[in-house]
Amino acid sequence: MKRILLGLVLVLFALPLQAGRGPGAVRKTIESSMLVTGLIEVDENGGVTNVELDRPGELPEGIRGFVPRNMIEWKFAPTLLNGVPVALRNRFGVRLVAHKQENGNFNVRIASARFDPIAKAKEDQDQQTTERLGSAMTPPVFPPSAQKAGAEATVYLLLKVGADGTVHEVATEQVNLYFVAGANVMDKWRKLFADNSMRAARGWRFPADFHPALATDPEGRKYWVSRVPVDYRFNDSPEPAYGQWETYVPGPWTRAPWQTLPDMPAFRPDALAAGGVYPLGGDEEGLRLLTPLQDG
Repeated sequence: MKRILLGLVLVLFALPLQAGRGPGAVRKTIESSMLVTGLIEVDENGGVTNVELDRPGELPEGIRGFVPRNMIEWKFAPTLLNGVPVALRNRFGVRLVAHKQENGNFNVRIASARFDPIAKAKEDQDQQTTERLGSAMTPPVFPPSAQKAGAEATVYLLLKVGADGTVHEVATEQVNLYFVAGANVMDKWRKLFADNSMRAARGWRFPADFHPALATDPEGRKYWVSRVPVDYRFNDSPEPAYGQWETYVPGPWTRAPWQTLPDMPAFRPDALAAGGVYPLGGDEEGLRLLTPLQDG
């Protein structure tokens, strides 16, 4: 099974149909999405002054105008430095979602967003982090039944990691699938991929000094929290290139009961690119979006 990629002109499709009850209803939830990244500048009052897209030449022409035109209207909470409001420049990632309407046209919206402080030599640091975590995070084995059925998925995990690097808690926040079946069948596949991912994650052990923002639980134990997207892809299903649309059936977002840190308005785990580790908290230098995003 191959992922379906959409180009400049959105053409929606029929994903491969598996046996099950009610696939017609599931088809109505299909999304086509694209992750767009770049830099955003915000003044001391929280107003956006500039939006720079990464590799704009690789984005569809309409998207090159759509994203900055919407983001320039956003409002952020003023960022304080020693009690004084300051201007800020952050990296951003926004998830665009397209739905086919009854008249055949497509409605495109910014469904979710994340913002990260710009660190010095960030690319080098990211590479070093990836190398350090590589041995700690053995990828889950592709479930044999999923391989046989040709089922692909992305699982979005939430980890609670102790100061010693061991995983204390793991939860699945969302599972996106790349095929269509009845709702009951889809739920079973989501559970299979989620259980498989969490089982592997419980055995991960991170470097003891890798804790961007430690918190303390009621029992006095130190921990940090991170999101980790896990991709289940076949070799002939390459990651879509930057600027290409991707089609899937989104799963519901389930919030872990032990996750108390706030997320931005309309945040969704699938705003995160696969292949990364995304710690929560410790974003004092980051932006806090106030503008509500329409999601759904």
